Amino acid sequence: MIKEFLSKITFIIVSYNSGRIIRKCLDCLPKESKIIIIENANNKKILNNYKRKKNIRLICNSLNNGYGAGNNIGIKLTKTQYAFIISPDTFLKKEIFKKIENSIKKLKNNFWLMGIENITNSKNTLIESKYVGGHAMLLNLKKLKKKKVFDENYFLYNEEIDLCLDIKKKGGKIFSLDTNDLKHLGKMSSGEDDLKMKVLRNWHGYWSYIYFYKKNYGNLKANYIFLKKLIGSLTQYFFGLIFFNKEKSTLNKFKFLALISAILSKPSSLRLEHIKI
Repeated sequence: MIKEFLSKITFIIVSYNSGRIIRKCLDCLPKESKIIIIENANNKKILNNYKRKKNIRLICNSLNNGYGAGNNIGIKLTKTQYAFIISPDTFLKKEIFKKIENSIKKLKNNFWLMGIENITNSKNTLIESKYVGGHAMLLNLKKLKKKKVFDENYFLYNEEIDLCLDIKKKGGKIFSLDTNDLKHLGKMSSGEDDLKMKVLRNWHGYWSYIYFYKKNYGNLKANYIFLKKLIGSLTQYFFGLIFFNKEKSTLNKFKFLALISAILSKPSSLRLEHIKI
């Protein structure tokens, strides 16, 4: 029975030069399921010397449009009932798949999205939720009819929160399966977290935050958040200059630029190759 269930799942992994860590993630995934890797760095060598390739499809993007857009490509290619979004730095124990199957049976398949999380180190707790994390999400494609599931205006961060809010607005059900059969490292999907990568993360974190509020709660709320964040980033920028802290001043300079870009409704355009430090 479990093999039949696993054959109904396609795992989607969006990578950006994640070769150092993605293999450990792949080793955790069942051979009965299909796996689609969207490689946003166009690195065709990411699976070099990796032996288990029969159920894996690698898509190398010549243009990196972000995490949400990458997942949308994977979802569009998915032919199974469920799409399982998983980050390259997320690792699953084999016991988790039976727990997921039992949870679906308990819900009688009446769910749109199920987040697989390790919040309380629980063995198995299923609760209805407003939001779930984006590192491990099971999408019920019988409920999510459209193939463009994620808002592609986001490049990085908040796209899963935006999706959850959209599902709730449409009357869909979201559940969280809290289990200790999952480990998520966090911030390890794209290799080394050097200053350039920190700049990219911070820029998009701030841009996405403002965009999320503008889209879902209107300009008044977004402008209030913008002013608070703007004052904070400028203050920290000058502290960094005064105390010769290059990292602090650099990060807060880019936070400031992200806030201006988002409030002016400019796209989330910053890419790693654009960053000059």
